[in-house]
Amino acid sequence: MTTSAALQASHVTNLGVSARIPDKQLIDLIALQRDRRALAELYNRYQSPVCGLLQRGGWHTKLIGEIYNDVMLTVWNKASTFRGESKVSTWIFGIAVRIRMAHNRKENRHQASDDREVEVVGDQAQRDALEQATQKADNEATLHAALTSLSDAHRTVIELAYFYGYDTQEIADMLDCPLNTVKTRLFYARKHLKSCIMALSTNTMCTTQV
Repeated sequence: MTTSAALQASHVTNLGVSARIPDKQLIDLIALQRDRRALAELYNRYQSPVCGLLQRGGWHTKLIGEIYNDVMLTVWNKASTFRGESKVSTWIFGIAVRIRMAHNRKENRHQASDDREVEVVGDQAQRDALEQATQKADNEATLHAALTSLSDAHRTVIELAYFYGYDTQEIADMLDCPLNTVKTRLFYARKHLKSCIMALSTNTMCTTQV
Protein backbone atom coordinates (compact mmCIF):
# COMPACT_ATOMS: atom_id res chain seq x y z
CA MET A 1 0.00 0.00 0.00
CA THR A 2 1.36 3.41 -0.95
CA THR A 3 1.59 6.26 1.53
CA SER A 4 -1.17 8.10 -0.30
CA ALA A 5 -3.45 5.04 -0.21
CA ALA A 6 -2.71 4.43 3.46
CA LEU A 7 -3.50 8.01 4.37
CA GLN A 8 -6.66 8.00 2.29
CA ALA A 9 -7.88 4.91 4.12
CA SER A 10 -9.20 7.20 6.85
CA HIS A 11 -10.88 9.66 4.50
CA VAL A 12 -13.13 9.26 1.49
CA THR A 13 -13.66 12.32 -0.65
CA ASN A 14 -17.11 12.66 -2.19
CA LEU A 15 -17.79 15.96 -3.86
CA GLY A 16 -21.22 14.84 -4.97
CA VAL A 17 -21.01 17.22 -7.93
CA SER A 18 -24.07 17.44 -10.11
CA ALA A 19 -23.41 16.89 -13.81
CA ARG A 20 -26.11 19.40 -14.76
CA ILE A 21 -24.50 22.74 -13.90
CA PRO A 22 -20.70 23.12 -13.79
CA ASP A 23 -19.18 24.72 -10.72
CA LYS A 24 -17.81 27.63 -12.75
CA GLN A 25 -21.27 28.43 -14.09
CA LEU A 26 -22.65 28.48 -10.55
CA ILE A 27 -19.91 30.90 -9.51
CA ASP A 28 -20.77 33.12 -12.48
CA LEU A 29 -24.44 33.09 -11.50
CA ILE A 30 -23.51 34.18 -8.00
CA ALA A 31 -21.11 36.87 -9.22
CA LEU A 32 -23.32 38.34 -11.94
CA GLN A 33 -26.86 37.70 -10.73
CA ARG A 34 -26.44 37.12 -6.98
CA ASP A 35 -28.29 33.87 -7.54
CA ARG A 36 -29.06 32.30 -4.15
CA ARG A 37 -30.08 29.01 -5.75
CA ALA A 38 -26.60 28.72 -7.26
CA LEU A 39 -25.10 29.32 -3.82
CA ALA A 40 -27.37 26.67 -2.29
CA GLU A 41 -26.24 24.18 -4.93
CA LEU A 42 -22.55 24.88 -4.21
CA TYR A 43 -23.26 24.71 -0.49
CA ASN A 44 -24.69 21.19 -0.83
CA ARG A 45 -21.94 20.01 -3.19
CA TYR A 46 -19.06 21.01 -0.97
CA GLN A 47 -20.48 20.54 2.51
CA SER A 48 -19.25 16.98 2.95
CA PRO A 49 -15.65 17.34 1.71
CA VAL A 50 -15.01 20.76 3.21
CA CYS A 51 -16.50 19.84 6.59
CA GLY A 52 -14.39 16.67 6.46
CA LEU A 53 -11.31 18.84 6.16
CA LEU A 54 -12.47 21.16 8.94
CA GLN A 55 -13.29 18.23 11.20
CA ARG A 56 -9.62 17.34 11.42
CA GLY A 57 -9.14 20.41 13.56
CA GLY A 58 -10.86 18.54 16.40
CA TRP A 59 -13.69 21.04 16.81
CA HIS A 60 -17.25 20.49 17.93
CA THR A 61 -19.70 19.76 15.12
CA LYS A 62 -21.54 23.04 15.73
CA LEU A 63 -18.34 25.06 15.31
CA ILE A 64 -17.51 23.19 12.11
CA GLY A 65 -20.92 24.19 10.76
CA GLU A 66 -20.31 27.82 11.67
CA ILE A 67 -16.92 27.81 9.97
CA TYR A 68 -18.39 26.18 6.86
CA ASN A 69 -21.01 28.92 6.76
CA ASP A 70 -18.15 31.45 6.91
CA VAL A 71 -16.53 29.67 3.96
CA MET A 72 -19.68 29.86 1.86
CA LEU A 73 -20.31 33.47 2.88
CA THR A 74 -16.83 34.23 1.55
CA VAL A 75 -17.72 32.41 -1.68
CA TRP A 76 -20.85 34.59 -1.93
CA ASN A 77 -18.94 37.81 -1.30
CA LYS A 78 -15.86 36.98 -3.39
CA ALA A 79 -17.41 35.15 -6.35
CA SER A 80 -16.69 38.11 -8.63
CA THR A 81 -12.96 37.79 -7.88
CA PHE A 82 -12.74 34.22 -9.13
CA ARG A 83 -10.95 34.31 -12.50
CA GLY A 84 -11.00 30.62 -13.35
CA GLU A 85 -7.23 30.27 -13.08
CA SER A 86 -7.77 27.22 -10.88
CA LYS A 87 -10.62 24.77 -10.36
CA VAL A 88 -13.55 26.00 -8.30
CA SER A 89 -12.92 23.16 -5.86
CA THR A 90 -9.33 24.35 -5.37
CA TRP A 91 -10.53 27.89 -4.73
CA ILE A 92 -13.15 26.82 -2.19
CA PHE A 93 -10.74 24.50 -0.40
CA GLY A 94 -8.24 27.34 -0.24
CA ILE A 95 -10.82 29.56 1.46
CA ALA A 96 -11.64 26.77 3.91
CA VAL A 97 -7.99 26.11 4.73
CA ARG A 98 -7.21 29.76 5.39
CA ILE A 99 -10.29 30.19 7.60
CA ARG A 100 -9.44 27.02 9.52
CA MET A 101 -5.87 28.15 10.10
CA ALA A 102 -7.09 31.58 11.21
CA HIS A 103 -9.35 29.94 13.81
CA ASN A 104 -6.47 27.76 14.99
CA ARG A 105 -4.24 30.79 15.43
CA LYS A 106 -7.01 32.53 17.35
CA GLU A 107 -7.21 29.60 19.74
CA ASN A 108 -3.42 29.46 20.03
CA ARG A 109 -3.22 25.97 18.60
CA HIS A 110 0.19 25.03 17.19
CA GLN A 111 1.01 28.60 16.27
CA ALA A 112 4.67 27.98 15.47
CA SER A 113 5.86 26.09 12.41
CA ASP A 114 9.28 25.53 10.97
CA ASP A 115 9.26 27.44 7.71
CA ARG A 116 12.99 27.80 7.36
CA GLU A 117 13.74 27.30 3.69
CA VAL A 118 15.76 24.20 3.01
CA GLU A 119 17.16 22.74 -0.14
CA VAL A 120 14.84 19.78 -0.47
CA VAL A 121 17.13 17.06 -1.68
CA GLY A 122 16.34 13.38 -1.76
CA ASP A 123 12.64 14.19 -1.65
CA GLN A 124 11.67 10.86 -3.22
CA ALA A 125 13.81 9.02 -0.68
CA GLN A 126 12.00 10.85 2.10
CA ARG A 127 8.61 9.88 0.67
CA ASP A 128 9.77 6.26 0.41
CA ALA A 129 10.88 6.32 4.04
CA LEU A 130 7.50 7.72 5.09
CA GLU A 131 5.75 5.03 3.08
CA GLN A 132 7.72 2.31 4.84
CA ALA A 133 6.89 3.82 8.22
CA THR A 134 3.20 4.12 7.27
CA GLN A 135 3.10 0.44 6.34
CA LYS A 136 4.29 -0.35 9.85
CA ALA A 137 1.44 1.59 11.44
CA ASP A 138 -0.64 -1.15 13.04
CA ASN A 139 -3.98 0.60 12.75
CA GLU A 140 -5.77 3.75 11.68
CA ALA A 141 -5.65 5.12 15.24
CA THR A 142 -1.85 5.16 15.08
CA LEU A 143 -1.91 7.12 11.85
CA HIS A 144 -4.49 9.55 13.22
CA ALA A 145 -2.44 10.14 16.38
CA ALA A 146 0.65 10.83 14.28
CA LEU A 147 -1.25 13.33 12.13
CA THR A 148 -2.64 15.19 15.13
CA SER A 149 0.90 15.57 16.49
CA LEU A 150 1.77 17.79 13.54
CA SER A 151 1.53 21.56 13.74
CA ASP A 152 -1.52 22.96 11.96
CA ALA A 153 0.54 24.37 9.07
CA HIS A 154 2.30 21.05 8.50
CA ARG A 155 -0.81 18.90 8.93
CA THR A 156 -2.62 21.08 6.40
CA VAL A 157 -0.08 20.52 3.62
CA ILE A 158 -0.05 16.78 4.34
CA GLU A 159 -3.85 16.64 4.18
CA LEU A 160 -4.04 18.58 0.93
CA ALA A 161 -1.24 16.57 -0.70
CA TYR A 162 -2.23 13.08 0.43
CA PHE A 163 -5.96 13.14 1.20
CA TYR A 164 -7.00 15.41 -1.64
CA GLY A 165 -4.22 14.92 -4.19
CA TYR A 166 -3.29 18.57 -4.75
CA ASP A 167 0.19 19.30 -6.08
CA THR A 168 2.58 21.71 -4.39
CA GLN A 169 1.74 24.63 -6.69
CA GLU A 170 -2.00 24.23 -6.06
CA ILE A 171 -1.36 24.11 -2.32
CA ALA A 172 0.77 27.25 -2.55
CA ASP A 173 -2.10 28.98 -4.36
CA MET A 174 -4.58 27.85 -1.70
CA LEU A 175 -2.43 29.04 1.18
CA ASP A 176 -1.31 32.17 -0.67
CA CYS A 177 2.32 31.46 0.14
CA PRO A 178 5.52 30.78 -1.86
CA LEU A 179 5.97 27.39 -3.49
CA ASN A 180 9.22 26.85 -1.58
CA THR A 181 7.36 27.34 1.70
CA VAL A 182 4.98 24.51 0.81
CA LYS A 183 7.89 22.26 -0.16
CA THR A 184 9.66 23.09 3.09
CA ARG A 185 6.57 22.38 5.17
CA LEU A 186 6.09 19.04 3.40
CA PHE A 187 9.74 18.20 4.04
CA TYR A 188 9.47 18.78 7.78
CA ALA A 189 5.97 17.32 8.02
CA ARG A 190 6.97 14.03 6.39
CA LYS A 191 10.08 13.87 8.55
CA HIS A 192 8.09 14.34 11.76
CA LEU A 193 5.27 12.06 10.62
CA LYS A 194 7.66 9.21 9.88
CA SER A 195 9.34 9.59 13.27
CA CYS A 196 6.01 9.73 15.09
CA ILE A 197 4.54 6.70 13.31
CA MET A 198 7.60 4.64 14.15
CA ALA A 199 7.50 5.77 17.79
CA LEU A 200 3.80 4.97 18.15
CA SER A 201 4.24 1.61 16.44
CA THR A 202 6.74 0.65 19.13
CA ASN A 203 4.61 2.06 21.97
CA THR A 204 6.96 5.01 22.43
CA MET A 205 5.77 8.52 23.27
CA CYS A 206 5.27 10.67 20.19
CA THR A 207 6.38 14.27 20.61
CA THR A 208 3.81 16.84 19.52
CA GLN A 209 5.19 19.29 16.97
CA VAL A 210 4.97 22.97 17.80
